[in-house]
Amino acid sequence: AELINAGDPFTEDFPTGPAVGEPVPDFALPDQNGNAVRFSEVKAGEGRALILFHRSASWSPYCKTQLVELQQNLDASSRNGVKVFAIS
Repeated sequence: AELINAGDPFTEDFPTGPAVGEPVPDFALPDQNGNAVRFSEVKAGEGRALILFHRSASWSPYCKTQLVELQQNLDASSRNGVKVFAIS
Protein backbone atom coordinates (compact mmCIF):
# COMPACT_ATOMS: atom_id res chain seq x y z
CA ALA A 1 0.00 0.00 0.00
CA GLU A 2 1.26 3.42 -0.90
CA LEU A 3 1.37 5.99 1.88
CA ILE A 4 -0.21 9.24 0.77
CA ASN A 5 1.08 12.43 2.33
CA ALA A 6 -2.02 14.56 2.95
CA GLY A 7 0.00 17.55 4.09
CA ASP A 8 0.59 19.29 7.38
CA PRO A 9 -2.48 19.03 9.66
CA PHE A 10 -1.65 22.42 11.17
CA THR A 11 -2.18 24.36 7.94
CA GLU A 12 -5.44 25.54 6.37
CA ASP A 13 -4.96 23.39 3.25
CA PHE A 14 -5.08 20.09 5.19
CA PRO A 15 -8.15 18.09 4.01
CA THR A 16 -10.35 17.60 7.07
CA GLY A 17 -13.78 17.30 5.46
CA PRO A 18 -16.52 19.70 4.48
CA ALA A 19 -16.38 23.23 5.87
CA VAL A 20 -19.12 24.53 8.13
CA GLY A 21 -22.19 25.10 5.97
CA GLU A 22 -20.81 23.13 3.03
CA PRO A 23 -23.03 20.26 1.80
CA VAL A 24 -21.99 16.78 2.91
CA PRO A 25 -21.39 14.34 0.05
CA ASP A 26 -23.99 11.58 -0.15
CA PHE A 27 -23.09 8.25 1.41
CA ALA A 28 -24.69 4.93 2.33
CA LEU A 29 -23.84 2.91 5.44
CA PRO A 30 -25.42 -0.08 7.22
CA ASP A 31 -27.72 0.66 10.15
CA GLN A 32 -27.76 -1.28 13.42
CA ASN A 33 -29.64 -4.09 11.65
CA GLY A 34 -27.32 -4.30 8.65
CA ASN A 35 -29.72 -2.53 6.26
CA ALA A 36 -28.22 0.05 3.91
CA VAL A 37 -29.20 3.64 4.73
CA ARG A 38 -28.54 6.42 2.20
CA PHE A 39 -27.94 9.79 3.84
CA SER A 40 -29.73 11.81 1.13
CA GLU A 41 -32.85 9.64 1.30
CA VAL A 42 -33.16 9.71 5.08
CA LYS A 43 -32.31 13.39 5.38
CA ALA A 44 -34.80 14.17 2.57
CA GLY A 45 -34.74 17.77 1.51
CA GLU A 46 -33.48 20.92 3.10
CA GLY A 47 -33.64 19.72 6.71
CA ARG A 48 -30.69 19.97 9.02
CA ALA A 49 -28.56 17.05 10.15
CA LEU A 50 -26.28 16.38 13.07
CA ILE A 51 -23.63 13.83 12.09
CA LEU A 52 -21.73 12.41 15.04
CA PHE A 53 -18.70 10.19 14.61
CA HIS A 54 -17.98 8.06 17.68
CA ARG A 55 -15.32 5.49 18.44
CA SER A 56 -17.39 2.75 20.04
CA ALA A 57 -20.51 2.52 22.15
CA SER A 58 -19.54 -0.97 23.29
CA TRP A 59 -16.33 -0.14 25.15
CA SER A 60 -16.08 3.66 25.40
CA PRO A 61 -18.08 5.02 28.35
CA TYR A 62 -17.77 8.54 26.94
CA CYS A 63 -19.25 7.58 23.57
CA LYS A 64 -21.98 5.55 25.24
CA THR A 65 -22.93 8.45 27.53
CA GLN A 66 -23.11 10.87 24.62
CA LEU A 67 -25.20 8.47 22.53
CA VAL A 68 -27.63 7.90 25.43
CA GLU A 69 -28.02 11.68 25.82
CA LEU A 70 -28.64 12.07 22.08
CA GLN A 71 -31.26 9.30 22.21
CA GLN A 72 -32.98 10.96 25.17
CA ASN A 73 -33.19 14.23 23.21
CA LEU A 74 -34.12 12.72 19.84
CA ASP A 75 -37.72 13.99 20.02
CA ALA A 76 -36.54 17.57 20.63
CA SER A 77 -34.10 17.32 17.74
CA SER A 78 -36.85 16.02 15.48
CA ARG A 79 -39.26 18.79 16.50
CA ASN A 80 -36.57 21.31 15.53
CA GLY A 81 -36.05 19.72 12.11
CA VAL A 82 -32.72 18.09 12.94
CA LYS A 83 -32.07 14.47 12.00
CA VAL A 84 -29.34 12.77 14.02
CA PHE A 85 -26.84 10.35 12.48
CA ALA A 86 -24.35 8.51 14.74
CA ILE A 87 -21.56 6.80 12.82
CA SER A 88 -19.13 4.40 14.44
